[in-house]
Amino acid sequence: RRVESWVGGIDGDTNGPWRRYVWQPVSDAAARYRVAKADYLRRYVALFAPIQDTLKRGKIEAPELGYTFGFANSGVGKGELLHAILHTGNESNKRKLLLGRGWARENADGTLDTSAWDRFIERMHRERVLTAADYDFAQGVWDLLEDMKPDAQRAHRRVFGRYFDEVTATPFTTPFGPYRGGYVPAIVDTFLVQEQALNAQENAITDANDATMFPSPNRGFTKSRVEYNRPLQLDLGLLTQHIDKVLKFTHMTAPVRDVLRLLKEKTLATKLEAFDPVAVPDLLLPWLNRAAKQIVETPSKGNAGKAADNFFRAIRHRTGMGIMIGNLSNTVQQLVGWFPASLRVRKRYLTSALWRVTRDPAGVAADIAAMSPFMSTRVDNATYEAQERISQLLLDPTKYEQITAFAQKHAYILQSLAQNLVDMVTWQGAFEQAIVEGQDYEAAVRYADSAVRETQGSLAPEDISRFESGSPFIRMFTQFYNYFASQSNLLATEFKNARSVTRVGYIYIAGVALPAILADIIRRSFSEGWDDDDDDGYLDTFLDVFFGSQFRYVTGMVPVAGAMVVNMANRFNDKPYDDTIVPAPAFSSAQRVAGLPKDVYKLVTEGKNQKATVRDTATLLTLLTGVPWFNAAARPLGYLADINEGKVEPTGPVDFARGLVTGTASSASKVQ
Repeated sequence: RRVESWVGGIDGDTNGPWRRYVWQPVSDAAARYRVAKADYLRRYVALFAPIQDTLKRGKIEAPELGYTFGFANSGVGKGELLHAILHTGNESNKRKLLLGRGWARENADGTLDTSAWDRFIERMHRERVLTAADYDFAQGVWDLLEDMKPDAQRAHRRVFGRYFDEVTATPFTTPFGPYRGGYVPAIVDTFLVQEQALNAQENAITDANDATMFPSPNRGFTKSRVEYNRPLQLDLGLLTQHIDKVLKFTHMTAPVRDVLRLLKEKTLATKLEAFDPVAVPDLLLPWLNRAAKQIVETPSKGNAGKAADNFFRAIRHRTGMGIMIGNLSNTVQQLVGWFPASLRVRKRYLTSALWRVTRDPAGVAADIAAMSPFMSTRVDNATYEAQERISQLLLDPTKYEQITAFAQKHAYILQSLAQNLVDMVTWQGAFEQAIVEGQDYEAAVRYADSAVRETQGSLAPEDISRFESGSPFIRMFTQFYNYFASQSNLLATEFKNARSVTRVGYIYIAGVALPAILADIIRRSFSEGWDDDDDDGYLDTFLDVFFGSQFRYVTGMVPVAGAMVVNMANRFNDKPYDDTIVPAPAFSSAQRVAGLPKDVYKLVTEGKNQKATVRDTATLLTLLTGVPWFNAAARPLGYLADINEGKVEPTGPVDFARGLVTGTASSASKVQ
């Protein structure tokens, strides 16, 4: 169960007390957090513009310090050097940096002998390795982080009753003029300091154990520092993590604590336990934890656990890209989302919104983004693009890495375009409907946001169910389940709140029958087609499209058991290929890779299995490289291989074109 649907079922309407006091504060805070994160990351990226040409692969030798910048991390020595400069913006960080790295000595009176560091910096000035632009960048970073403090201080005082201690900036002078200095987080390099790595693991375990009892974002940046001089990390990419932590604390801590305090109120807690004994431990506390930390995955512990997480995460991600890239059938099926939308938005408002969106999609998108923080980050990839740009600047990727990043960024572009269209129509129609019905502007925006989330689905941590979260390994089994999860929750709430038999019938038609039938029609049109290949009439096809599609649609909403029921039904047809339960798309990819040696053997010895060899090779290359274009190319190549092998004879130009696009031969074109 998803919390937004759960509170809708309890309230019985779209603006009841559970929504107002439990759901909405957390949802609004999460939207503000994402908007702020996108804004600050954009500002951080903009700071690199004057110096981006100097951030190239290459080491910077520092014999004065006995160190080589760029040797340990990305190979971009200038990035490491700039982070070291950032640590000199206040005395505390500078002391930790120089003593921790052994770049200074402590005198008997406690002062520092920084002569080695000073000689190195003077040489960097003379050789123009460090310029005014670099110090302007550093001051810009200090100012950016300083700009975040007031809101974080207010959040800290609201929750803990006091302000956190701040680090005082230390002004300094360079050959390029004076600078005010500032603060960046001083994080010990756990790769070099085993003790700190153990502390990090201990903290992670403690956080995991306390998460369901005391959901809260990380607030380590608010704690006072002690004298602990060990090597600091020198990676400008870590500043994005600091920005994220501060913003999560600023926006999420107070709302999550308020809701938690409300749920612990004795009278309410007693009544809620009687009404639903597992609501708090199994639904609401995990939800608050996901929302507070803004995570959908539960990370594993230890280096081996992290490595396993990375592996399973990559397999899931690359499998999804390989399936979805260039998938026209799935793209067109996104448009079926208008029917579930009609459960929350009347048809005349959807029609009006569709007319407006098709006339001026860019203008409508801009208007919606300006009105709704939730929608501004849903239809805009600003955060992803900013993080990707930072990675490019700090890692100086090779051409291959650039191609990989480009391919991954655009793997879902067709689906995104179609879904954004449905989202905008749904939101605009819901907003207009709410205004006409007398809701104020803020309530109308929230109603429209909810209409999009509940009818079209959402991947945000606060929007998904507990079943959809978990470790990267567990999440491989729930890949592509988001749509069915949103629809099952929508239908459960709508049926529960229905006031008449007529409404129940409409919910079934718009929420089950039409989406299932139309999606199946689209699927057939892009795959096996409509030919009566067994010459027994079209009745069996009609029955399967009308009844079978609804059966598969409904069972798809039931995790695990649904797949078993469908498999039982498939045993009665004459298609042996659908008699196997595939636990996850990633496992299908693994099976294809495992079958590649046999495919190659049969191809070499018998000249057979051309399509399977093409398909399985593309799957292997996609999994290894993360470039989904191999899967996209395998569709037409595999289809042509079947034609070459004599397994397929296209019935005409249209059938041939469809086969090239989808990679699937129609039933009528298959040679018996």
